[in-house]
Amino acid sequence: MRIDRNQKTLEEGYSMNHHEAEFSQYLERGIVDEVGGMIATGKEASVWFAVSHGRRLAIKLYKNSSHRSFKNRSDYFMQTIAPHRREARAIKNGTYFGRRLEECLWHSREVRMLRLLRSAGADVPEVLAVGERSFVMEYYETDGKAAPRLSDLRSKLLYRDRILERILWNMKVFLENGVVHADLSPYNILHPSPERIVIIDFPQAVELKMSDRTIELLKRDIHNVAAFFRRRGSNCEEEKIFNMLVDEKDEEYYRI
Repeated sequence: MRIDRNQKTLEEGYSMNHHEAEFSQYLERGIVDEVGGMIATGKEASVWFAVSHGRRLAIKLYKNSSHRSFKNRSDYFMQTIAPHRREARAIKNGTYFGRRLEECLWHSREVRMLRLLRSAGADVPEVLAVGERSFVMEYYETDGKAAPRLSDLRSKLLYRDRILERILWNMKVFLENGVVHADLSPYNILHPSPERIVIIDFPQAVELKMSDRTIELLKRDIHNVAAFFRRRGSNCEEEKIFNMLVDEKDEEYYRI
Protein backbone atom coordinates (compact mmCIF):
# COMPACT_ATOMS: atom_id res chain seq x y z
CA MET A 1 0.00 0.00 0.00
CA ARG A 2 1.50 3.34 -0.94
CA ILE A 3 1.02 6.92 -1.96
CA ASP A 4 2.81 7.55 -5.24
CA ARG A 5 5.23 10.44 -4.74
CA ASN A 6 6.64 10.16 -8.26
CA GLN A 7 3.57 11.73 -9.82
CA LYS A 8 2.28 15.26 -9.38
CA THR A 9 0.40 15.10 -6.10
CA LEU A 10 0.58 18.66 -4.82
CA GLU A 11 -1.00 21.87 -6.02
CA GLU A 12 -2.17 25.16 -4.61
CA GLY A 13 -4.66 24.46 -1.85
CA TYR A 14 -2.96 21.33 -0.55
CA SER A 15 -0.21 20.52 1.88
CA MET A 16 1.53 17.15 2.19
CA ASN A 17 -0.16 16.57 5.55
CA HIS A 18 -3.55 17.57 4.17
CA HIS A 19 -3.74 15.09 1.33
CA GLU A 20 -1.73 12.29 2.94
CA ALA A 21 -3.97 12.33 6.01
CA GLU A 22 -7.03 11.93 3.81
CA PHE A 23 -5.51 9.24 1.61
CA SER A 24 -3.99 7.32 4.53
CA GLN A 25 -7.38 6.65 6.11
CA TYR A 26 -8.47 4.76 2.99
CA LEU A 27 -5.18 2.85 2.82
CA GLU A 28 -5.36 1.87 6.49
CA ARG A 29 -8.98 0.75 6.19
CA GLY A 30 -8.15 -1.38 3.16
CA ILE A 31 -10.49 0.58 0.93
CA VAL A 32 -7.71 1.35 -1.55
CA ASP A 33 -4.32 -0.26 -2.07
CA GLU A 34 -2.62 2.62 -3.82
CA VAL A 35 -3.14 6.33 -4.50
CA GLY A 36 -1.61 7.76 -7.66
CA GLY A 37 -1.59 11.11 -9.39
CA MET A 38 -4.12 13.85 -9.88
CA ILE A 39 -6.77 13.30 -12.56
CA ALA A 40 -8.38 16.74 -12.56
CA THR A 41 -8.62 19.92 -10.51
CA GLY A 42 -11.34 22.53 -10.11
CA LYS A 43 -12.44 25.51 -8.04
CA GLU A 44 -13.25 23.52 -4.93
CA ALA A 45 -11.60 20.14 -5.18
CA SER A 46 -9.33 17.81 -7.10
CA VAL A 47 -9.82 14.20 -8.17
CA TRP A 48 -7.08 11.61 -7.68
CA PHE A 49 -6.49 8.15 -9.10
CA ALA A 50 -6.58 5.11 -6.78
CA VAL A 51 -6.57 1.32 -7.05
CA SER A 52 -8.35 -1.31 -4.96
CA HIS A 53 -7.72 -5.01 -5.67
CA GLY A 54 -7.05 -4.16 -9.30
CA ARG A 55 -10.13 -1.98 -9.63
CA ARG A 56 -9.56 1.63 -10.63
CA LEU A 57 -11.22 4.21 -8.39
CA ALA A 58 -11.20 7.97 -7.88
CA ILE A 59 -10.86 10.06 -4.72
CA LYS A 60 -12.38 13.53 -4.63
CA LEU A 61 -10.41 15.72 -2.22
CA TYR A 62 -11.71 19.14 -1.20
CA LYS A 63 -9.24 22.01 -1.03
CA ASN A 64 -8.46 23.97 2.09
CA SER A 65 -11.04 26.73 2.41
CA SER A 66 -8.43 29.51 2.11
CA HIS A 67 -7.49 28.30 -1.38
CA ARG A 68 -10.94 27.82 -2.82
CA SER A 69 -12.07 29.99 -5.70
CA PHE A 70 -15.81 29.31 -5.70
CA LYS A 71 -17.22 32.73 -4.83
CA ASN A 72 -20.90 32.04 -4.11
CA ARG A 73 -20.78 29.19 -1.63
CA SER A 74 -22.48 31.14 1.16
CA ASP A 75 -25.33 31.94 -1.22
CA TYR A 76 -26.01 28.24 -1.66
CA PHE A 77 -25.97 27.62 2.09
CA MET A 78 -28.27 30.56 2.80
CA GLN A 79 -30.77 28.85 0.49
CA THR A 80 -30.74 25.66 2.56
CA ILE A 81 -30.98 27.07 6.09
CA ALA A 82 -33.87 29.16 7.39
CA PRO A 83 -32.49 32.74 7.60
CA HIS A 84 -33.58 33.27 11.21
CA ARG A 85 -31.60 30.31 12.51
CA ARG A 86 -28.31 30.68 14.36
CA GLU A 87 -26.53 28.61 11.70
CA ALA A 88 -27.62 30.94 8.89
CA ARG A 89 -26.53 34.03 10.81
CA ALA A 90 -23.16 32.46 11.58
CA ILE A 91 -22.49 31.60 7.93
CA LYS A 92 -23.59 35.03 6.76
CA ASN A 93 -21.39 36.78 9.33
CA GLY A 94 -18.39 34.54 8.67
CA THR A 95 -17.85 33.56 12.30
CA TYR A 96 -15.57 30.66 13.26
CA PHE A 97 -18.64 28.50 13.92
CA GLY A 98 -20.12 29.61 10.61
CA ARG A 99 -16.99 28.73 8.64
CA ARG A 100 -16.76 25.30 10.26
CA LEU A 101 -20.45 24.66 9.58
CA GLU A 102 -20.05 25.77 5.98
CA GLU A 103 -17.19 23.33 5.52
CA CYS A 104 -19.23 20.48 6.97
CA LEU A 105 -22.25 21.28 4.81
CA TRP A 106 -20.15 21.57 1.66
CA HIS A 107 -18.43 18.23 2.20
CA SER A 108 -21.52 16.28 3.17
CA ARG A 109 -23.93 17.67 0.63
CA GLU A 110 -22.32 16.15 -2.43
CA VAL A 111 -22.17 12.68 -0.89
CA ARG A 112 -25.80 12.91 0.21
CA MET A 113 -26.94 14.08 -3.22
CA LEU A 114 -24.96 11.41 -5.07
CA ARG A 115 -26.35 8.62 -2.89
CA LEU A 116 -29.91 9.89 -3.26
CA LEU A 117 -29.73 10.23 -7.03
CA ARG A 118 -27.79 7.01 -7.55
CA SER A 119 -30.49 5.11 -5.68
CA ALA A 120 -33.05 6.71 -8.01
CA GLY A 121 -31.22 5.36 -11.06
CA ALA A 122 -29.54 8.56 -12.21
CA ASP A 123 -26.26 8.48 -14.11
CA VAL A 124 -24.03 9.67 -11.26
CA PRO A 125 -20.96 8.07 -9.63
CA GLU A 126 -21.37 5.52 -6.87
CA VAL A 127 -19.88 6.68 -3.55
CA LEU A 128 -17.82 3.85 -2.05
CA ALA A 129 -16.33 5.43 1.11
CA VAL A 130 -16.33 8.80 2.84
CA GLY A 131 -13.61 10.70 4.72
CA GLU A 132 -13.52 14.02 6.54
CA ARG A 133 -12.67 16.08 3.45
CA SER A 134 -12.94 13.53 0.68
CA PHE A 135 -14.77 10.53 -0.70
CA VAL A 136 -13.98 7.51 -2.86
CA MET A 137 -16.08 6.92 -5.95
CA GLU A 138 -16.18 5.09 -9.24
CA TYR A 139 -13.58 5.93 -11.86
CA TYR A 140 -14.61 6.33 -15.48
CA GLU A 141 -12.23 5.88 -18.36
CA THR A 142 -12.05 5.88 -22.13
CA ASP A 143 -9.32 3.96 -23.96
CA GLY A 144 -7.30 3.60 -20.77
CA LYS A 145 -7.44 7.29 -19.84
CA ALA A 146 -9.76 9.31 -17.63
CA ALA A 147 -13.11 9.78 -19.37
CA PRO A 148 -13.42 13.14 -21.15
CA ARG A 149 -15.96 15.76 -20.22
CA LEU A 150 -18.40 16.87 -22.90
CA SER A 151 -16.57 20.19 -22.87
CA ASP A 152 -13.37 18.40 -23.94
CA LEU A 153 -14.85 17.07 -27.17
CA ARG A 154 -13.64 18.90 -30.24
CA SER A 155 -14.84 16.47 -32.89
CA LYS A 156 -18.40 15.56 -33.83
CA LEU A 157 -20.41 14.14 -30.94
CA LEU A 158 -21.60 10.68 -31.90
CA TYR A 159 -25.18 9.87 -30.89
CA ARG A 160 -25.68 13.56 -30.15
CA ASP A 161 -29.45 13.42 -29.78
CA ARG A 162 -29.37 10.28 -27.62
CA ILE A 163 -26.85 11.94 -25.30
CA LEU A 164 -29.02 15.05 -25.05
CA GLU A 165 -32.08 12.91 -24.34
CA ARG A 166 -30.21 11.07 -21.59
CA ILE A 167 -29.08 14.31 -19.94
CA LEU A 168 -32.64 15.63 -19.92
CA TRP A 169 -33.89 12.33 -18.52
CA ASN A 170 -31.40 12.69 -15.68
CA MET A 171 -32.52 16.26 -15.01
CA LYS A 172 -36.08 14.95 -14.74
CA VAL A 173 -34.94 12.27 -12.27
CA PHE A 174 -33.22 14.99 -10.24
CA LEU A 175 -36.45 17.00 -10.08
CA GLU A 176 -38.53 13.97 -9.18
CA ASN A 177 -36.21 13.49 -6.22
CA GLY A 178 -36.39 17.13 -5.16
CA VAL A 179 -33.03 18.27 -6.55
CA VAL A 180 -31.70 20.81 -9.05
CA HIS A 181 -28.02 20.42 -9.94
CA ALA A 182 -27.60 24.24 -10.01
CA ASP A 183 -24.24 24.16 -11.82
CA LEU A 184 -24.90 21.79 -14.71
CA SER A 185 -22.83 22.32 -17.85
CA PRO A 186 -20.65 20.35 -20.31
CA TYR A 187 -17.81 20.76 -17.81
CA ASN A 188 -19.38 18.37 -15.31
CA ILE A 189 -20.80 15.75 -17.64
CA LEU A 190 -18.41 12.87 -18.32
CA HIS A 191 -18.65 10.98 -21.63
CA PRO A 192 -16.94 7.61 -21.12
CA SER A 193 -18.44 5.89 -24.19
CA PRO A 194 -20.38 6.97 -27.29
CA GLU A 195 -23.84 6.53 -25.76
CA ARG A 196 -23.05 7.03 -22.06
CA ILE A 197 -22.86 10.06 -19.79
CA VAL A 198 -22.11 10.49 -16.09
CA ILE A 199 -23.06 13.69 -14.28
CA ILE A 200 -20.68 14.87 -11.54
CA ASP A 201 -20.05 17.76 -9.11
CA PHE A 202 -23.04 18.13 -6.78
CA PRO A 203 -21.87 20.12 -3.71
CA GLN A 204 -23.89 23.17 -4.80
CA ALA A 205 -27.05 21.21 -5.67
CA VAL A 206 -30.27 22.78 -4.41
CA GLU A 207 -33.19 21.01 -2.78
CA LEU A 208 -36.47 22.21 -4.23
CA LYS A 209 -38.27 23.05 -1.01
CA MET A 210 -35.26 24.82 0.50
CA SER A 211 -34.69 27.54 -2.09
CA ASP A 212 -36.68 30.37 -3.64
CA ARG A 213 -34.34 30.32 -6.65
CA THR A 214 -35.22 26.83 -7.89
CA ILE A 215 -36.74 27.95 -11.19
CA GLU A 216 -33.90 30.37 -11.87
CA LEU A 217 -31.24 27.73 -11.23
CA LEU A 218 -33.07 25.07 -13.25
CA LYS A 219 -33.37 27.44 -16.21
CA ARG A 220 -29.67 28.20 -15.98
CA ASP A 221 -28.89 24.46 -16.10
CA ILE A 222 -31.18 24.11 -19.12
CA HIS A 223 -29.50 27.04 -20.86
CA ASN A 224 -26.01 25.62 -20.35
CA VAL A 225 -27.00 22.24 -21.75
CA ALA A 226 -29.08 23.63 -24.62
CA ALA A 227 -26.38 26.09 -25.71
CA PHE A 228 -23.82 23.30 -25.95
CA PHE A 229 -26.05 21.11 -28.12
CA ARG A 230 -27.24 24.00 -30.29
CA ARG A 231 -23.60 24.63 -31.22
CA ARG A 232 -23.53 21.02 -32.41
CA GLY A 233 -26.63 21.30 -34.55
CA SER A 234 -29.43 20.22 -32.20
CA ASN A 235 -32.70 22.10 -32.22
CA CYS A 236 -32.83 22.88 -28.49
CA GLU A 237 -35.60 25.25 -27.46
CA GLU A 238 -35.11 26.08 -23.80
CA GLU A 239 -38.77 26.83 -23.12
CA LYS A 240 -39.82 23.45 -24.53
CA ILE A 241 -37.20 21.69 -22.43
CA PHE A 242 -38.40 23.50 -19.33
CA ASN A 243 -42.03 22.58 -20.02
CA MET A 244 -41.00 18.97 -20.60
CA LEU A 245 -39.16 18.82 -17.29
CA VAL A 246 -41.68 20.75 -15.21
CA ASP A 247 -45.37 20.05 -15.50
CA GLU A 248 -47.44 23.24 -15.33
CA LYS A 249 -49.28 21.95 -12.29
CA ASP A 250 -45.95 21.46 -10.49
CA GLU A 251 -44.40 24.84 -11.27
CA GLU A 252 -45.70 26.51 -8.13
CA TYR A 253 -44.21 23.66 -6.10
CA TYR A 254 -40.82 24.33 -7.63
CA ARG A 255 -41.18 28.04 -6.93
CA ILE A 256 -42.25 27.34 -3.35
